[in-house]
Order: sequence, then structure tokens, then C-alpha cells
Amino acid sequence: MPATYGRLPSSAMPHALSPELVPNWRHQASVPLLSYRQMKASPPPGSPTPSMLPYVEPATYAPPASAATPLAYS
Repeated sequence: MPATYGRLPSSAMPHALSPELVPNWRHQASVPLLSYRQMKASPPPGSPTPSMLPYVEPATYAPPASAATPLAYS
């Protein structure tokens, strides 16, 4: 007779005591006041100086011009 194994004990977590309709994370329910946004605004990005720009050679890329060939009609 083959050996039979029983199910392992459950490792499931117990149910929460609070109802599921109550969120368990903090969230902002409204938009911040305009005065707060003006006070905490970040500065605009600065313009890059020529030393910060990458060196690229050639400045633009254009594929070489192809020789036009007539279409073959059969």
C-alpha cells in the first residue's frame, strides 16, 4: 500500500480585524492649496552651457544620396 501524505498546515494570514472598505494606506483626499504649491515650487531648469553639450560629429546625419535607377517593367 503506498504511503499517503496529508496536507501541510495552512500558512495563510489571519483575516484583518478592520473592514475591507476602510483603506489601510494614507492618501491625500484633496489638491494642495495654491499658496503651498507656489511656496514649494522647484526652480526652472537652467540652460546648458556649451561645455555641457555633447560633441557630435557630424552635426546632422543624412544618408548618402542614392543613384536613381529606372523601374523594370516586365
